[in-house]
Amino acid sequence: LYFLSKYSNTRERIFYATIFSVISGYLFISAVDFPMERIEHNVLFYTLIVTSVSPNIKPTINVKHHTAFNSIMISIVVLCCIVGLLRHKGEVHLTTAKLYKGKQHWQRIIKEIDKAYVPNIYELDRSSTPVHWYSGVAKFSLGQQKDAYEDFKRSYRLNPNHLHVLNNLATSYQLRGNTEKAKMYYNDALRISPRFEDASVNLAAVIFNEGETQEALNVILTCNFVKDTKKYNQYLKTIISKSINDYIGSAKPSQSETKKILSLKDQMNNDFENVKKQFRVLYKLKKTNNTHYIKLYLNKY
Repeated sequence: LYFLSKYSNTRERIFYATIFSVISGYLFISAVDFPMERIEHNVLFYTLIVTSVSPNIKPTINVKHHTAFNSIMISIVVLCCIVGLLRHKGEVHLTTAKLYKGKQHWQRIIKEIDKAYVPNIYELDRSSTPVHWYSGVAKFSLGQQKDAYEDFKRSYRLNPNHLHVLNNLATSYQLRGNTEKAKMYYNDALRISPRFEDASVNLAAVIFNEGETQEALNVILTCNFVKDTKKYNQYLKTIISKSINDYIGSAKPSQSETKKILSLKDQMNNDFENVKKQFRVLYKLKKTNNTHYIKLYLNKY
């Protein structure tokens, strides 16, 4: 492109300089983005390359045609076109499924994912989410837990580090009565993202149901960036209330401590946001002082 622009007339020089600029921009984007996710990006890139080299290709006479080589190259081109069309088809159906997901049309989502999925060609969307995760969510919402479980397992095999796949697979195991597997996958999600709200809340619920109230508080307080505040507050309030009752039953607090505990109960009903802030402070203190949360509260406040 450099020589073509150098030795061409003014009009062609501008044309080749423009192609050079586009390819340079493409190379920069490729360094910081994911151009392989969309087939059309590569089609554009190859078209620009062809445009760049075609002026240097001169027609020749008595060229020896290698039939086998030409057949192989044509087969590769045809195969690439088929793959590109199948991936494009998958993108179209998955985009439709996402629209139905927003409207909670679960049956339509399942149908669109069945049309989108092509083994070894279109199994993940451009965000590396397995396409069967979407159908798994739809089936789970329809109460088809067994089928949803199979979809989440298939999704896990394709991307074992996807937070929502781990969370949903853990929930499926929990509903099937396999608590240990559920905790394992919730913990895997939290190892990847310690503040992942869904896994934090769900794991805290599992541990709470096992009677480990203090550990449940540790888990749920790890998440300090909450989107679904209603659900989070409900779980946190339940765990704190149980922690208070456990402490009263086991520690037999003094009169002054009882007064503070009653004050804490009032705050939970009237100003829970302040209680939440206080327990976040206690969570940090507990890292260096492994004491019961309510005991820490009484000492701190």
